[in-house]
Amino acid sequence: MSILTGTIEKIIFRNDNDYYTVALLSSESDGLLTVTGNLYKVNTGDRLELEGSFYEHPKYGTQFKIKNFKTILPETTDKIEHYLASNLLKGVGSHLAKRIAQKFGADTFDILDNNIEALKNIKGIGKKRFDQISSNWEKLKESREAVFFLQSIGLSTSQAIKVYDLYGKTAKNKIEKNPYQLIDDIDGIGFKTADKLAFNLGFSYDAGIRIKAAIEFKLKELGNEGHVCFPKNKLIMQCSGMLKINPDEIEFALDSLLEERRLKSTFSEKYNDNCIYLYNMFLAEVIISNKIKSMTRALPVFDMPNVRLEVNNIINNSDLNLSGQQINALKATLKSNLLVITGGPGTGKTTLIKYLIDIYKELNFDIALCAPTGRAAKRMSLTTNFEAKTIHRLLEYSPHDGSFNKNSENLLDADLVIVDEASMLDMILFYRLLDALKENTVLILVGDVDQIPPIGPGNILKDIISSHIVETLIFNKIFRQAEGSQIILNAHKINNGKLPDLISSEEDDFIYIRSTNEERTVNTILKLCGEYLPSKFGFNPFDDVQVLSPMYKGKSGVTNLNSKLQYKLNGEGEFIEGTSGKFKTGDKVMQIVNNYDKDVFNGDIGKLINYDRNSQQLIIDFYGRPVKYDLPEIDEITLAYAISIHKSQGSEYPVVIIPILKSHSIMLQRKLLYTAITRGKQKVYLIGEEDSIKRAVNNTKPDDRKTLLSDRLADKISDTF
Repeated sequence: MSILTGTIEKIIFRNDNDYYTVALLSSESDGLLTVTGNLYKVNTGDRLELEGSFYEHPKYGTQFKIKNFKTILPETTDKIEHYLASNLLKGVGSHLAKRIAQKFGADTFDILDNNIEALKNIKGIGKKRFDQISSNWEKLKESREAVFFLQSIGLSTSQAIKVYDLYGKTAKNKIEKNPYQLIDDIDGIGFKTADKLAFNLGFSYDAGIRIKAAIEFKLKELGNEGHVCFPKNKLIMQCSGMLKINPDEIEFALDSLLEERRLKSTFSEKYNDNCIYLYNMFLAEVIISNKIKSMTRALPVFDMPNVRLEVNNIINNSDLNLSGQQINALKATLKSNLLVITGGPGTGKTTLIKYLIDIYKELNFDIALCAPTGRAAKRMSLTTNFEAKTIHRLLEYSPHDGSFNKNSENLLDADLVIVDEASMLDMILFYRLLDALKENTVLILVGDVDQIPPIGPGNILKDIISSHIVETLIFNKIFRQAEGSQIILNAHKINNGKLPDLISSEEDDFIYIRSTNEERTVNTILKLCGEYLPSKFGFNPFDDVQVLSPMYKGKSGVTNLNSKLQYKLNGEGEFIEGTSGKFKTGDKVMQIVNNYDKDVFNGDIGKLINYDRNSQQLIIDFYGRPVKYDLPEIDEITLAYAISIHKSQGSEYPVVIIPILKSHSIMLQRKLLYTAITRGKQKVYLIGEEDSIKRAVNNTKPDDRKTLLSDRLADKISDTF
């Protein structure tokens, strides 16, 4: 870290939302240079002390990246005049600024802070003008003091600005009272950051507020790993290790949280312990259980003569060549208000959805198709020729306040809802969907339960199936048109615990390339993407080819592969710096957070087609639609020449390339390999060691997500809220 002192000569760019700024600074030690970072309410002419680091921009040379800053108020009359005349203090123009500076000189800021009534003696300041200046100065002083205080206890400038924007003038009092509430209120602030602030403010290591915050944070962390609840004794030991505090003190704080109804405890025979929930997760699980039971016990909605007739017409149409499993599924819609259809690729799930649409559209029922992600919804639309939405879009999610317009008080107007890629449903999203369904809405969940579980907490599809209370149809017959696909046949082999056929030719759709060396594997991937696939088969490496790696780290991990592929496929151009990497115009990129304002979702893949340095704006093409990004929003994207297998859920690509090596051992499981292979439509290249492939196929270690939904559905647990 370095310290710079200097004057802002020019503001090149500023984002008014987060105050990210690119400016020219006349430094007292390094001359004129470009500085970048969050500069809160700073204007041309302001003198600053900056903390940060130098870096070399490939085109524009030495620049300074700001971590923190503070304003140095001017001391001479002419500089005070210039400061007051800036746009910072509304109500004071150039003439009035000159009169104030000449009247009070070096004492001006002391007068504004401690005796602002003295301004009334200056010509041109009447009551209305005085009230305006006084109010604006108080707000300016208050905001700067709050931001400087937050910086002084350990927050970065950008974090301090977020906190002040949320809390306003109460920021200092709120943080001094409970710094741990920042974990819930501010994105990007976790327990470690809040804990550092607390220690800087004088909190003790065994403070009750600290222990409670740690317990709730740990449960949220476990939720990110897929757990809905967690056994009490294991939770206590994990928190004890995290805080280096006696387990008895953890248990005391946990009991207090239970009394405050911030947590909930449920005894589980399965875990032989009380399982602890965050209260909102407990409510979601209980409500889901109650809703599913209600749907399964209700009279069948579609059990009507006209519906039966239409279903039988489809079944008896010999030209359709329906499988027995598809016929059973069509009949099941007549007797079940909640239906699960699961099966692997090539077993006719998508075709069944088309038949269902035909039947119920013909009968003028309102149909809604949806999927958990934008990619899955787009694919569903393409394969069915019927509009599909993300579940968030279907429920009219508002990103500004996190609410859903469609809910128990404003129900979804649909007679039939079909959810594709249901293996990706997590606890909260499924709760939101059920909350918005009418009593007489029929729900059909379609997915592949053998794929990797959802990223969020819970394992909805697996839990519903294992409860045995919901009508479930398993599709396992491969249709004749899919029998010629080695991709589909090998996927089913893997799912059944058998090695895929590793003997192949270049014309096959499933190709194994033996490689025992990470560097050789990476070079093979580069050659496939950059030379062989485009020249031999005409595949576009940007649009048609997707590399899927089990891990981010390592030579054959996502991060290194992206760097190598970027250089191979898009070597020319100026780098654009972002915290998630370096980008160039022409790069293949992926959105990594949901942005509902831009209508771009986590996992959407696009191409960076333009960067305007003057306006500090990027344009990314997503599926033929250009989307504008301000430079700070570059943190919402990452390179996407290679992505993780988890990120590929719900997507299909013409060509998939999968490295499988010893270095990936910690991640190699049957579900992961099966999921990766089923992403490919026309070609799958499996590159690596046969032993590693065997390891993946044979590793059926269950995803031990702590959830009691299956037990609740089976009436093994009866507690309610």
